Amino acid sequence: MDVKDIVAEVLSGKLDDHLSYISKTVRGRREELTSIVAASLQMGDAVKIIDIKPKYMIGVTAKIVRVNRKRAVVDLDRDFDRYRGEITVPLACLQKI
Repeated sequence: MDVKDIVAEVLSGKLDDHLSYISKTVRGRREELTSIVAASLQMGDAVKIIDIKPKYMIGVTAKIVRVNRKRAVVDLDRDFDRYRGEITVPLACLQKI
C-alpha cells in the first residue's frame, strides 16, 4: 500500500473510525521530525525554505540566526516581496543545505 492508496481510503470514508488515531500519529511524527531538524541546525547554517505558504517562498535560501523549539529565526539571503532580513519560520519548513 502506498500513500495514494492510504489517501484514497481516507477520502472514501473507509477509515472514518480511525481518523483520530491517524491524526494523532501524524501529529506525533511531525513533532519528532521537528525535533530532529532542530537538533541538526546551528547558528550560521545555510538552509532552504521548503513546503511553506506563500508558495513563492519555496526554495528561498537563508542563514540560521537562532533555533527555538519549533521555529527558527533566519536571515534571508535576499529580499522577497514583503519579507526582508530576518523572519521566523517553522522548523518543519527548513532543509539544511
